[in-house]
Amino acid sequence: MLIDVSEHNGNIDWAKVKAAGVTGVIVRCGFGQNYKKQDDAKFKQNMDGAINAGLDIGVYMYSYAKNAASAKSEAEHTLRLVDPYKDKITLPIYYDLEENSISSVAKSNAVVFGDIIEKAGYWCGVYASLSWFKTYLKGLDKYTKWVAAWGKDNGKPGTKPSIACDLWQYTSKGKVNGINGYVDCDELLTDLPAKIRAEKAQNGAGGKNKDNNPQNGSDASQGNTEPKKTIDQLAKEVLAGKWGNGVDRKERLTKAGYDYNKVQDRVNEMLYGKKVYLTVNTISAPLNMRATPNGKVIGSVPKGKEVELIEKTNASWYKVKYNGKTGYCYSKYLKA
Repeated sequence: MLIDVSEHNGNIDWAKVKAAGVTGVIVRCGFGQNYKKQDDAKFKQNMDGAINAGLDIGVYMYSYAKNAASAKSEAEHTLRLVDPYKDKITLPIYYDLEENSISSVAKSNAVVFGDIIEKAGYWCGVYASLSWFKTYLKGLDKYTKWVAAWGKDNGKPGTKPSIACDLWQYTSKGKVNGINGYVDCDELLTDLPAKIRAEKAQNGAGGKNKDNNPQNGSDASQGNTEPKKTIDQLAKEVLAGKWGNGVDRKERLTKAGYDYNKVQDRVNEMLYGKKVYLTVNTISAPLNMRATPNGKVIGSVPKGKEVELIEKTNASWYKVKYNGKTGYCYSKYLKA
């Protein structure tokens, strides 16, 4: 039997939980975007206690994301918290989707979250009710599924979910020695810890081969990452929108085995015919250069200096190069 817990379960006596026959636990790490105030208050305590008790460990993040940017932040939130436990995790990291306000974007957000988690080397799964998997998440089969199907919700397993899944949450009213009050109880339908341990032995701490899931537009495949397209072909695909923008474009091209800088240089040649330079036209202060649009400041460019245009990422942000450093500057203050 497995259980899943959060700060709402209070202080847990993990030795008693183990003695009661529990073999594994899914621990909530937090909820929502990447703010420390939204970390689960008992995450570290629960992780350390369960690990010391010898239980299999997984993690879940409760989602409030209403767009892809927020889903990305929730993935970053998760990775910040699980990183110290990477070699201890023997169950997937799950994305908990149940808020009615996010139902229309839940499926697409799950892909954003899941791909980031798996790129970091972990197994990713999705948690939702059976009805959600049959409606809002229908066709989302690229991640392992944890399905809530409580039946009479009387603390005992009832009828298993009517869809294929690896983990079944069968009640919210379980009773386990060592935990005050009710606790969610789960049944493994596939030996996920054995699979993850096998992948850890082959691929490293997290278990998941980072190249197992190429993104759309990528030519990467396991065991074969040789570039298949010419720089000209790739540049034309970039201009057609097949490789995304900004950081996403760089990551996808690099993952597929291509030289991002060569591809982007060719894109600029096709767009402008030659290298394009823009002049910083601030009122007085230098113009900040950031690691990502609206991201961390990594440098500045004095007023009147020229920067090389690398990419017009969107209407507000341009990717530029100055003094050998590449970053993003607010387009309003860049003039041809």
